[in-house]
Amino acid sequence: MRKLKKLELLRHSPHLQNAINAVIAERVNQLELFGDQSSLPLELWPSILGEEFGEFCEAVTETCAENGRHPERGGIRNIYREACQIAAVAVQVMEILLPRLGAGGPSNV
Repeated sequence: MRKLKKLELLRHSPHLQNAINAVIAERVNQLELFGDQSSLPLELWPSILGEEFGEFCEAVTETCAENGRHPERGGIRNIYREACQIAAVAVQVMEILLPRLGAGGPSNV
C-alpha cells in the first residue's frame, strides 16, 4: 500500500487537524498544570498512561452500559476529553524519548 501524502490524509480524515490541535492544547494544559515532567523515570509513564486509559474506559462504559453507576462520568464529550488526554500523555512520552533516539530521531524506530 502506498504512503498517503499529507493532503490526501487530511482529505480522508477531515477531523484530523482538529484532533491534533486538541492534543496540542491538552499538552499545553498538562504543562501548565504539572510543569515539566520530562525528568520523571520512564517506568512511571505506563502508570500515568494507564490511569488516563482507565478514565477513558470508564467514560465509554458509563456512556454505553445500561447499568452505569456514574452516568455523569460518561458522555461523548467525556470520551473525547479522555481520548485527548491519552494522546497528549503519549505525545509527552514521545517527546521524552526523542533525545534518547539520537541524531537519527524517529526514523531509527
